[in-house]
Amino acid sequence: MRFQNDGNGGFGPAIRDTIRQYLDSAGEHRFADRWLAAKAALLAAAFLGAYGAILFGRLPAWGALACALAAGLSALLLAINLGHDAAHECFTRWPAVDHALQRVAFTLLGVDAYLWRFRHAHSHHHFPNVNGSDIDIDQNPFFRLSPNQPRRFYFRWQHLYAPLVYCLVVLHTVFVQDFMYLHQRSIADLRDIRHPWTATIAFYLSKIAFVTLVFVLPWTMTSFSLLQITAGYLLVSALLSLVFVSLLIGTHFSDAAEFPAASASGVIGHSWAEHALVTAQDWAPASRTAGFLTGGANCHAAHHLAPRLSHRHYRRLAPLIRAVADRYGIRCASTSFAGLVASHFRFLRLMGA
Repeated sequence: MRFQNDGNGGFGPAIRDTIRQYLDSAGEHRFADRWLAAKAALLAAAFLGAYGAILFGRLPAWGALACALAAGLSALLLAINLGHDAAHECFTRWPAVDHALQRVAFTLLGVDAYLWRFRHAHSHHHFPNVNGSDIDIDQNPFFRLSPNQPRRFYFRWQHLYAPLVYCLVVLHTVFVQDFMYLHQRSIADLRDIRHPWTATIAFYLSKIAFVTLVFVLPWTMTSFSLLQITAGYLLVSALLSLVFVSLLIGTHFSDAAEFPAASASGVIGHSWAEHALVTAQDWAPASRTAGFLTGGANCHAAHHLAPRLSHRHYRRLAPLIRAVADRYGIRCASTSFAGLVASHFRFLRLMGA
């Protein structure tokens, strides 16, 4: 599969020139700065404080549950803000350090860092929204997420049952999906997959560390029963799932995004840069709050056009990218948070109709 080449005067070169000029004029580098490091430290401290209160605070059940939710939200935001940049090797100047930071951040959620990085960088970012080549839309028995996928009779209700399924996203990723991906030799357009033995060892060590943090230590160091701890985890994981889905899923799966199909010869009918733009949807791209919460993923077109730039640049890049897109007559979808959620459910209903 390949994209059309848009030549020296096309949209792609214009975007690259715009990004280069932005960095040069601001005297900037592509990595995180001290403010992002401070944000990561703040989120890590919030997690440690909330988790420490559970273990040593002698809290009642409702207090421990509130702290568990605070710890979970802190871990989720740490993964989105630090872990995502680190997965793209743009948090520090050293890839090994980035991978270690991502490992720590993702372990707090129970998600394997290596497998997430592998499928995110090598599948989703190569061919977003392309059926058979984007792991984020493939192998999903619950939803029809592309007009290029076949219908099943129950998809007509997918916009109604979606919130219930979305509550299980974290739980499914931690205890089902990761184990499936570890052993699969074919995922989307990736073939003959062979993971290094070190990744397999790190996988199981991370899972053991997560189970120890979430279940073993609270069970042995507090008065709560294993049943109470499990019930608390299930509730927190459901809430985290809804937060994660609501912030991010509409950036690709919306009625404003396109789902291009390759020709019989494997050619997608536009350039890579145009593809990155028309398959994404921004939401509140000028909002500092949205950027803080989502690690810049609210400026989703900027992220796909410059995935190896720290997300601290995206809010300033977004209007520059829009100006170039307007010059070339390419649509750049943008909405509010409410519009993002609404467009996603309109999309689900349309795909199931």
